[in-house]
Amino acid sequence: MLEGFKTLPEGGYTLGYLPRPVAVVCVGENPFAVAHHMMINREPFLYGFSCSRENYSRKLIEEIGDLV
Repeated sequence: MLEGFKTLPEGGYTLGYLPRPVAVVCVGENPFAVAHHMMINREPFLYGFSCSRENYSRKLIEEIGDLV
């Protein structure tokens, strides 16, 4: 189990865990803050976030494709 992550009982819901703190995502060497993010899967570890299409960081993601 990953440390720092809470697990929910089968059929549980996550609304009680919102809002979450802001996360920092790095595109290449350029960090930006994201407010809407969540863990998607444990094995393999996948983490998702929301980024507007008009956002400069999204353009960097599409050009560089390297997230840290």
